Amino acid sequence: MLRIARGLARGACAAGLVLAGSGMVIGTAPAAPAEACSLSSHCYGVATWFSAPADNGSGGNIYFDCLYSGSPSTNFTDEELWQGTDSSSGLSDWVELGGSYGWPNGASRYWFWADNRPNGGGYHAHYPGGTLSLDVYYPLEVVYDGSSQWSVLGPSWTATSTSNPPSGKALETGAEITDNTAHAVGRINSLYYFDTSDDSITGWSGATIPTPSPIVSSIAWAGSGHNDLTWSTGSCS
Repeated sequence: MLRIARGLARGACAAGLVLAGSGMVIGTAPAAPAEACSLSSHCYGVATWFSAPADNGSGGNIYFDCLYSGSPSTNFTDEELWQGTDSSSGLSDWVELGGSYGWPNGASRYWFWADNRPNGGGYHAHYPGGTLSLDVYYPLEVVYDGSSQWSVLGPSWTATSTSNPPSGKALETGAEITDNTAHAVGRINSLYYFDTSDDSITGWSGATIPTPSPIVSSIAWAGSGHNDLTWSTGSCS
């Protein structure tokens, strides 16, 4: 959510990385403080495919092992999929959907989708309802329907992003976190995208995993083919 601030948040997270292991101490400066995830400086563990082939949508099956924030009135933890639109190679315009816990809906798990549209369309978030349980695979899909409309397909609901033109040239999936109490453990499998002929292509072959925020203890492809991604901020306890 709140991908308008994406560039600032990602930059702030990268600035907080600490590499250790050489045993060498340089100078007498104190150790850098631990990174603080916040609503103004989001933390991420994602796989990205920027400058992907032009596409008409994408999808996969998402699974939530745990989804939690210790301050749900002011912060959120989510696990989701982003679909670029408007030929944006860096997610300037997009549709996103997934599951979240916390702000702005308090201490509960819920589905959401949002879009950021060009030509002054701006950012809009939506909360379609439906049950979100742990330990269940749920299908998610975004697909272009023509006439600058993208269908947003959740497990038990559908929606439409309007005034949002093709094509997609950026894909992303994983976890987004705004506080350091988060428990975000999950995965997405059977990733695919639709080419501009609407043929389904298995796997995100060109996707990579940027260095995650320090709160994300692990993120990796499972198996070969860039079909299945897992991420974790630690245990679910």
